[in-house]
Formats: sequence, C-alpha cells, structure tokens
Amino acid sequence: MSRALAVFHGRFGRATVYQLNRAFNVHAHREGHLIFHVGGTPAQIDVCDQRWLLIEDSVVAVNPWEPHNFLPTDVGNGAIFFVLYVNHEWFAPNATNSQSLRFGRTHFKRTDVLNKHIRRAAALVCGVRKKFPGYVRFLGHTRFANYFMIAIFPMQAHGLPWTWTRLIAIVLFAVPVWLVLHFGLMPVRSR
Repeated sequence: MSRALAVFHGRFGRATVYQLNRAFNVHAHREGHLIFHVGGTPAQIDVCDQRWLLIEDSVVAVNPWEPHNFLPTDVGNGAIFFVLYVNHEWFAPNATNSQSLRFGRTHFKRTDVLNKHIRRAAALVCGVRKKFPGYVRFLGHTRFANYFMIAIFPMQAHGLPWTWTRLIAIVLFAVPVWLVLHFGLMPVRSR
C-alpha cells in the first residue's frame, strides 16, 4: 500500500505526501530531503547507520547521497509523511561546490510554528484529493488553488514568459475548467 498521495514539483525540488507501510531497502538520492511525520503510527529511519524515530514533533534531514532506509511500525495502515526533496542548486545557486552542502543536523524537534507551516504545506500539496485516510482529514480541500497552480506552472518554471495575454487566458479558462471538473466529477468522487 505504500504510495504517493500527492506530488508538487517546483524550482526547489519537489514536495510529496506519502502513505507508507513497507520497509525500503537502503538507498540514496542526489537531493537532500526533509521528512515530516504528519499522521498515523510513528516509524523509524536509518540514516548513515544511525536509527531515528519519525514522530509528529520531529524532523529528519537526509543529506544528498546519504544512505538511508525506512522502517514502518504499522504495516497495515502505515503512516503519512510530508517529504521535501531539495535540489542542491536551491541551497546555493551560484556555488561551485554546491554538492558539498549539508544540513546542520540529521534529527531535530519541530516547534509549534514550524508544525503549523508543515501541515499547511502538506494541505496545499494534497489539495487535489477528495478523501483521505481518517487520521489525516486535516489536509482539507484546496482544489482550486492546485488547479490554478497547475495552469500557471509553465510560467512559474520559466518555460513560458509572463505576459498579460497568457495571464488573462488562464483566468478565463482555469475557472470554467475547475468548475466543470469540480461539479462534473462530484458523482464519481462520492462513490
């Protein structure tokens, strides 16, 4: 059942919300990532042969190319994790040795303010979904914001230059498309 519930790509890297209930083999990524437990049963992660607990008041930071794995404690329902994969160029776009940039610590406590921002960011990433597992209903419904962000993504990613004509076209077409998708798919979503 381990699966991605939502993914958002940006210049910084990507933000994902996962429901995980299976162990991962030891692996590494070129991106650094920050892992936040946001619902369900706590789990564990090994980073460079040191085990850390993934709980709702902590953050685990994995540096680029650090070996790590994931160890669930609830193989039935799993847990929900918000993960930020951070491109090394985002840390220091003009640095010659940006590959050597590291997080200061592997594990640290979340403050209440950080926790509030993490949950809001996870809600934005997950806004396309209608139904969530019972223990993550706080993620809410922010469909329109996501449809609008998808519509302007080519301009945000600098694939297309910003122009008034493109912006007006998005406003004129994004709203009707959202209305059709939202209300037209209601019978299918309610099943």
